[in-house]
Amino acid sequence: MRAVKRILRSMRFAIDRLRRGNRISSADVSPKSIKGRGISIRPWSRIDSASAVGSYTYIGSYTHIGHADVGRYVSIGDGVVVGPGGLDLGRFFNLVSVL
Repeated sequence: MRAVKRILRSMRFAIDRLRRGNRISSADVSPKSIKGRGISIRPWSRIDSASAVGSYTYIGSYTHIGHADVGRYVSIGDGVVVGPGGLDLGRFFNLVSVL
């Protein structure tokens, strides 16, 4: 069942690429996240459905975008992680106050 969903998603992306001129080389990109034209997404990148990617944006390989809005004319390199993080700054500030 999962393989069928991936094939259908790939077919939807192929149609979208022809219609808007987008170059999406990764199967792990949610169709809901593509909001513009001229978007280039390299292989092995992941963008979830809670994100949005604007027109004329480049996203490099191995990039993960979650719960984030990427605007127009943005270039994101390889291996970048964008989205809310889980860094506990309270521990950092407690360590600084001890020093």
